[in-house]
Amino acid sequence: MASNNSSSYDRVMRTAILADSCGILRHIEEQTDLFPPLFLQSDPDELKTSASVFLKKGDFWNSIVSFNKSILMTSEGSEERGLLYFKRSGVLFTLGFYQESISDAQLALKNNCPEKFAARLHLLIARAKKALGLKDEAEEEMKTIKQIIDKMKIKPEAKLRGKDCLRKEFEEKHKPVMPRIRVEYLPPPPLTSGPNPEDPRV
Repeated sequence: MASNNSSSYDRVMRTAILADSCGILRHIEEQTDLFPPLFLQSDPDELKTSASVFLKKGDFWNSIVSFNKSILMTSEGSEERGLLYFKRSGVLFTLGFYQESISDAQLALKNNCPEKFAARLHLLIARAKKALGLKDEAEEEMKTIKQIIDKMKIKPEAKLRGKDCLRKEFEEKHKPVMPRIRVEYLPPPPLTSGPNPEDPRV
């Protein structure tokens, strides 16, 4: 039974993370009571600030909800949307949602995320693929990173340091952060002996 509950919780979380629809997210909030009513906020800057504040506190789920809403309030293909996908990808990676992190990083690249973050985006994809056991694909991403750095207009020694730094990050084994989950223990229901004391009923 515990396994089914855990599976259901995981499905709810994945749906909440990936949903780019206010209606879907509002429905999830109402049904699970996991998130505060962030949809009452309408200021995009306020939402982005909320996402950053939640992130600094280690409140990853509410950070993701704020990023979701912020993404909805940006234009497709805009640099701003690309940057938000990049940030959400990082949160997803931190939580161990590797496939979802890859999807967001790819969306960030498609939505014109600033070029200065390109190497970081490919590093996120590489580390996530490595964590999923896709070693060959991960190494291909590292080759892309090398090409990106080679094209940068910086000193050769700076390029070398950059490659070494990102390679070290890639080699590190990632340990997903466990999100804080509210647990409430309910008292057991009262029992009555009923007609048969050897067969108590609720």
